[in-house]
Amino acid sequence: MRIVSIVGARPQFVKLKPVAEALGDRYVEHLVVRTGRHYDADMSDVFFDGLSLPSVHTNLDVGSGTHG
Repeated sequence: MRIVSIVGARPQFVKLKPVAEALGDRYVEHLVVRTGRHYDADMSDVFFDGLSLPSVHTNLDVGSGTHG
């Protein structure tokens, strides 16, 4: 089974922690996709490092441009 978590903002990074922990004990492939909305290290990487979140499979790098 494959589960994909798509995260883009700081509240979603925090919510990813218990999901990742729950999936860590199961036989599932958990892929993390970042939208790249928060591309500054102080806005995103600090959460991934501090919370020991799983590594990112794909970063969409949407940045701060229009999303339409």
